[in-house]
Amino acid sequence: LLKEVRNSLSEKYPEYGDMDDIRELMKILGAQNTAKIFAGQIKGQRSNYNPKTINYFKQYFKLYGQ
Repeated sequence: LLKEVRNSLSEKYPEYGDMDDIRELMKILGAQNTAKIFAGQIKGQRSNYNPKTINYFKQYFKLYGQ
């Protein structure tokens, strides 16, 4: 259940939240865990993310999530 909650939050925050929400999520889950969850979510053929959101957070996590 905890894994599902983390995945759900990690999906909702980048798509619908602002940068303060993202920073709070990374405080809770850690930047590396957030980046790993995001990478797993966009790896499949179907993703709920907007292409601009995917591009932005790929670049963001490349700089700050590792």
